[in-house]
Amino acid sequence: MTVLQALRNLNLDAIELDEAIALYAQAKLTAEAFTEFAVEPAWLLDVKERLGKWIKERRRDAIEHELKLAIADQDKLKTMDEKRSETAARIAALRAKLA
Repeated sequence: MTVLQALRNLNLDAIELDEAIALYAQAKLTAEAFTEFAVEPAWLLDVKERLGKWIKERRRDAIEHELKLAIADQDKLKTMDEKRSETAARIAALRAKLA
């Protein structure tokens, strides 16, 4: 399959992050070449935009997952006094909302 075929038949549900980044790079280079010859196929610009958005979303998902793990690790390190204090503050805030 050629690069153009891969870009034209893009299926974001059946692709890994590294493949998406490689295809994005190819789309970017191909779009620049088309622009050099004053040809701007709308389908290519659409594919490039979709790939870029998909990549950013996957990276954000991965970072959010890492953040949750780090927060969970941090919570494990808290002392009982810290946990009591946070729970008391949360209870007070909830009671204030109900008042």
